[in-house]
Parts: sequence; C-alpha cells; structure tokens
Amino acid sequence: MEVLSATDANGCTIDTAGSVYQYNYVINETSATTINDTVCAPASYLFNGQTLSSTGTYTATLTNQDGCDSVVTLNLLVNPSLSLAFSLNGSAMSSVATGGSQSLCNNDDVLILLSGVGQGQAPISGLVKVWLGGIGFSLNRTIQASGLQVGDTLYYASAGTVPAGEYTVEVLSATDANGCTIDTAGSVYQYNYVINETSATTINDTVCAPASYLFNGQTLSSTGTYTATLTNQDGCDSVVTLNLLVNPSLSLAFSLNGSAMSSVATGGSQSLCNNDDVLILLSGVGQGQAPISGLVKVWLGGIGFSLNRTIQASGLQVGDTLYYATAGTVPAGEYTVEVLSATDANGCTIDTAGSVYQYNYVINETSATAINDTVCASASYTFNGQTLSTSGTYVDTLTNVSGCDSIITLNLTVNQPSAFSFTESICAPSSYTFNGQTLTT
Repeated sequence: MEVLSATDANGCTIDTAGSVYQYNYVINETSATTINDTVCAPASYLFNGQTLSSTGTYTATLTNQDGCDSVVTLNLLVNPSLSLAFSLNGSAMSSVATGGSQSLCNNDDVLILLSGVGQGQAPISGLVKVWLGGIGFSLNRTIQASGLQVGDTLYYASAGTVPAGEYTVEVLSATDANGCTIDTAGSVYQYNYVINETSATTINDTVCAPASYLFNGQTLSSTGTYTATLTNQDGCDSVVTLNLLVNPSLSLAFSLNGSAMSSVATGGSQSLCNNDDVLILLSGVGQGQAPISGLVKVWLGGIGFSLNRTIQASGLQVGDTLYYATAGTVPAGEYTVEVLSATDANGCTIDTAGSVYQYNYVINETSATAINDTVCASASYTFNGQTLSTSGTYVDTLTNVSGCDSIITLNLTVNQPSAFSFTESICAPSSYTFNGQTLTT
C-alpha cells in the first residue's frame, strides 16, 4: 500500500519521497489436513497430545509455518486385536497357558482347524510350528499358513502316520486382513496334545464242554475266534482277540470181561464166577482225547474181605487194562468199581456226579457135588443124558442158580448078578411059586 499524498487541517502535506509512505503486507493461507490411519487394539494412537483408543474422527487446530491455522482431521480406525481359536478333531483346543492338553489315539487322524477368529478379520496368514517332544521322533515342521478362512485346515496327519508321543502346536505368528497380529506372549498360542497307543491282546484259551466261557459279557460255548474292542487305560482301543477251543466233555466206557459195563446210575450190575478172571478195560472214549489219567477205586462190600484198592491210572489208551485179577484170587462177593477222577489229554475231566462212573459186579460161587450110587449089571444108570452100565467116576459141569459152574461127580458101582441052585419037592396037586411064577410040574 502506498500513500501518495495527504493534507491535514492546517493545509500541511506529507513528504512521500523515499517510499516512506509505501507499505507491504502478505495474506497467508490457512491449511487443512486429513489423516486416515489405523491401529490394532490394544495399541493406542497419539494425536495432538491425546491418546486415542477408539475409532472416530478427531480434529486439532494447530499453527502452520506461516502462523495461520492448520486444521488437522484424523479419521482413526481402531481394529480389534486378533484372537484365534483352533480345534483338534472337532474339539476346541485349550492352550498351554490355561493348562490345556488333549488326547488322541494312534488310530485317529489328526486334524487341526482354524475354528474361529474371535476378533480380527479373516483371511489369516502366518507361521505354525508342529513338533514332538519327549521321544526321538524327528517331527519338527514349520507350516506357512496363507489365506486361512474359518474352517480351513492348519495341520493334518492321517491315522498311523505319526507315532504315539506328546506333541506341541505353536502359532509363531499370525496376521489378519487388517494387518493385526496375534500376541504370542505367555504360551497363549501354544497347544499340547498326546497321541496314545492303541493296544492289541490275543488270548488263547480252552474250556471243556459243557462249561462255557465268559468273554466281554458273552457266554461262549463254541470253538472260534472272538474279538472285543475295549478301552485301555489311555482311553484308546484295546482290541482283545480270543482264540477259544471248546473241547468235548470227557465220557468214558469200560468193559468187564469183554462185556460193556453199565453204571449204578442206570441200574447196571454184572455177574462173574469165582473161577473167572476179572478184567476191566477202558473200552472207549466217547468224547475227549486219550490218553486218560485218574484215580479208580475197587472195593468189596457186604462181606469181610479186605479188598479196598485205589489205583492211579496214567496214560490209558482205549483197550488198556484198568483192573485185573486172576481167577480164584478174590472171593465171591459184591464188588464196586468207582472212577473217582479222570482227565484226558485236553485237560477235560469226567463228571462223577450221580454215580455215572460207579459200576457194580458180583462174583458168585461155583459149586461141586459128589454122588455115590450103585446099580446091578442088568440095569442101566442115566447121568446127564448118558446111559451108564459100567462102574466108574463120571463128571459133568452144569450151571447153578447163580449161573456159575456146578460140577457133579458120580461115583457109580455096577454090581454083577449071582447064580445058585436048589432042589425042592411038592406033592400034586400042590403048586410051587418061584419068582412070581406058579409051578405044578
């Protein structure tokens, strides 16, 4: 601005020489600035001395370099802090920081998913380390995860491809779509899980019919292979395989002098004579497997003979002798053979209940009779169907009332006829009687 002239009330004027009445001034611009910025909670933003932690628009009027107002507008976006959740085979994982650990079995797949983004914005990228501690397996894998959405796989291993052991999954870093990262301090993103062993057990066992075998709540009575899947102490499958052999129940048969013996239970009893041998054989193993071993008692009841013998039988095959006595060595009487116990090659035993293995037999007396008799030569003698006319001793063997030999001995004397004569006289007309005849001449 320049004052070209000026006159006051007195008529005086200014002297304008030398630009003394020439003035300059400058009009400067005010300024306006807009800032768009983002932070990730829990971080804060410092703006014009204020600590901001909330999304919003904030304004500050400052002084620019020209001394004019400088209006600064801050559009602040505070993104939530990033928090992630993971699942292991469908179950939420709890971090080491909270004492969490999960258990699997080595016949399970291992599937770790990004199960949730509690705060933050998918997709997620980052580094994950999976490693095995405690035993010498060399799994130590770092995974570069990129673009993960909720439900995506973080780590997968199929059943049986990694051994039992204690595993750790550690999220080393993770960044969401907003650029926010997780806070890995304090093991909050370190997860442990254990892979336990399944177990398999094979049982080979044997029972003897009619006994049954109780296995996993089943009553078994047939030979076969049976399987039960139980749970072992680690909560994993314990597969128990039972190879069961059901041996037939042991049944035995005996013979006495070649005839089958019938037990007391069936009313059986047999008879011998005291001139017979006594031979009791193991005549058959109806079920079971020879050889047979056991205890047999042979005793005499009813009279005062002292036979009471217990026999230890061992390794008997069919046809072997259980008991033998020669003819005449034991007296007549009622005998009992009792099988106290018997075990076959399979370890099966007989059932001795109800006298089914108690056998009775009777040894009866033979008899001997002597007959002394006499006939005359003109007569004959009939003996056991024979007509005898000569002196001598004759023997015949018959059967007595007990079915045993009855030996009859006949001592026969045949007397010869005698001859003599005599003279007698009578007077006619008298008669004479001679040997039943009436004689007159």
